[in-house]
Amino acid sequence: MAGLKKGHFIKLPYEGREFEVIVIDPNGLGPDQPSVGLGFRMAERHAGIPQSTLTDWVTDLDESKALKPPSGKTFRVTDILASDGNTYSVVEASDLSSLAVDVLVNPGRTGKRVRAKLGDFIAWFAVKGFYAESYVALKGVYTAKDSRSTTQ
Repeated sequence: MAGLKKGHFIKLPYEGREFEVIVIDPNGLGPDQPSVGLGFRMAERHAGIPQSTLTDWVTDLDESKALKPPSGKTFRVTDILASDGNTYSVVEASDLSSLAVDVLVNPGRTGKRVRAKLGDFIAWFAVKGFYAESYVALKGVYTAKDSRSTTQ
């Protein structure tokens, strides 16, 4: 992971889908353990919340930005100048998962189709992580082979 910088893109195949995540902080989870997030378009593609809705939910919070869905909770948004020269509004991966749950519990005017896609996203997103943690606890490591097995 050495050499990663804020704004770098990482192509991340995950459970048969390909994400293009953006590095928020190269050491966000510890040394050489980057925190990553998704831009609004990528979030729409995989979680189903329209980019325009996410943009409408953006609010200024002191010296930062946040998403404020119908529930009134806030989720961090970071504007990042990416390696392609464009600026993206990015939601950290764990915040996107929490946002998806929040919108399911407090849907406001969110339609049934979007809620269904959010439910699928959350279930799909959680399974891989659960197995990864289980395998680390059982074997001390989670390998590429393990990843392929859990995908199947």
